[in-house]
Amino acid sequence: MANTYFKEPRFHNQIPVTDEPDHGIGVRSIISVIEKYNGIYAFFTKDGTFYFQACI
Repeated sequence: MANTYFKEPRFHNQIPVTDEPDHGIGVRSIISVIEKYNGIYAFFTKDGTFYFQACI
């Protein structure tokens, strides 16, 4: 998945994080499912685009 952004995302341990209330729930849910099935994932930015990759 790829998406552009206006504000540079912050990462902690290579996972995007936010201080906004009630945000970030989707990321935690995605990670939970991927880990449940022993998959791998990555979040990163490049040239103004946010990327998410996963393989289960």
